[in-house]
Amino acid sequence: VLRKIFSDAGVHIYLNTNDNLMVNKSWIGIHTAYPGVKKIRLLKPSPVYDVINNKLIGENLTEFEVKMGFGETALYTLSNPL
Repeated sequence: VLRKIFSDAGVHIYLNTNDNLMVNKSWIGIHTAYPGVKKIRLLKPSPVYDVINNKLIGENLTEFEVKMGFGETALYTLSNPL
């Protein structure tokens, strides 16, 4: 219900699933409540680096997808540390 209200009000929605999400201007953290593919939408084009797996997801992304299992945690930085 809140996600619909926020969306109608023009608030940016990073993730449309009921997983735990922590976001700031430099980092995105996800801890899954449900397994599946997670589609993360960014506020602006950014590089995305997977901190846990030590790999660059891509440069200049506006969104990206990651498949995650139940209870997994992912951490991304919106920069390219390489």
